[in-house]
Amino acid sequence: MDKIQKDINDALETGRRFNILKMFSVAPLFSLMTMIATTLPISLFRMASEAGYDPAIPLTSMVTQLTSVEKGLIPPDSFFGFLFLFCWFCYICFYIISKRNRIKTYLLTQILQLFLLVILYYSWFIGALYLIPLVAIRIIYWIGFVLSLIYLIYILVTKQRARKDYFDSLNIKKFLNVILFLWLLMYGINLFTNGLNHFLAYLLLALLPISPIFLGLFLVSFFKSNVVTLENLNAVNKNQEKYREEYGYTIEEWYGKKSKMYKKYVKKQRGISK
Repeated sequence: MDKIQKDINDALETGRRFNILKMFSVAPLFSLMTMIATTLPISLFRMASEAGYDPAIPLTSMVTQLTSVEKGLIPPDSFFGFLFLFCWFCYICFYIISKRNRIKTYLLTQILQLFLLVILYYSWFIGALYLIPLVAIRIIYWIGFVLSLIYLIYILVTKQRARKDYFDSLNIKKFLNVILFLWLLMYGINLFTNGLNHFLAYLLLALLPISPIFLGLFLVSFFKSNVVTLENLNAVNKNQEKYREEYGYTIEEWYGKKSKMYKKYVKKQRGISK
């Protein structure tokens, strides 16, 4: 089975799973989980930071306050409520489209998935900033974040394909040395700014600020691997009958019993039998 046929099978299988029952059960649950996953990092560390001035809660003194410019770049809480409704609305639209075009439905779900991953990346990045007390370090992180977004767009525009040895091509030893250096740097900054209290907590918290680096690497790899899928689905969507006949799918398997194409096919067969 080649990559195109695998993508077609995934698209047809996904299209079959859309039903009106899931629209009012699975879809709201998925939308809620998406909203929680994207808002939790920001909300959790923001609440900790706002409570950081209370000496009765020493643990929260480990976090820092963001600048007014950085706070202005944080999405309001209403955005995540809108995200919940948006995901639910998308599911409803996908359900309607799946009744006549399963390939297009799967293509749209893949695009939505990439969009939500970028939002999660941004949310986790903002949350991690609350654990970086030095503004200079946060500026470097902002530069890296912007460059990573530009690179993600570049991947989609230039249609860079993933290499099987993508992570193997990285110099693992140098990469681990950089991560270790950043971890020790964050740990040293925490000790310097807050003293020796909560020694173990500072050691563990030093891992969180470098977590966006791992998420960014995952996104780059994920985007590259999905470029091929998006290309295949787009090509199949533009010429569905050609691919349906080439890979031997029936009209019922491809479009579904409730589709207009299948109903036209049934009427045509009845006319021939008469």
